[in-house]
Amino acid sequence: MGMEMSCQQSMRQELEIAGGVSSSVLKRTERKLFRSFESTDIQKNLHRYGRSLESYRSVIDWLYVKTLGPKAWRECHRFYADKGPPLRDLYTRGELKRIDVVVLLSVSVMEDNLFTRERWKTFCEATADSYSHLVHV
Repeated sequence: MGMEMSCQQSMRQELEIAGGVSSSVLKRTERKLFRSFESTDIQKNLHRYGRSLESYRSVIDWLYVKTLGPKAWRECHRFYADKGPPLRDLYTRGELKRIDVVVLLSVSVMEDNLFTRERWKTFCEATADSYSHLVHV
């Protein structure tokens, strides 16, 4: 119980759930994370990526980038450097809904008690490969 609580507290102190480039446009993902963030499974699985999470402004930004790959990374980091727009200005409402569904799936993968780095990597590779089908490139 002590480790779970400290993991939960440190994650909250270090990183917000929503904000940054995704700034509340991935609504379903945001709702799911706020409802399930108390889950120790998702806390432990996110904590495994602690160093990776440090360069993001929110958990949703990190999930967006990790789930959708290099193009998402460029968009996110351009925004962080004040050289690019947030997602709401890059994509149509329909495209954002499709992106939201895929990022929402990544939360489900993170919550799975059978979560492994290999399953996460496979999921992210598959979604990154199909990113161009989600939005106009």
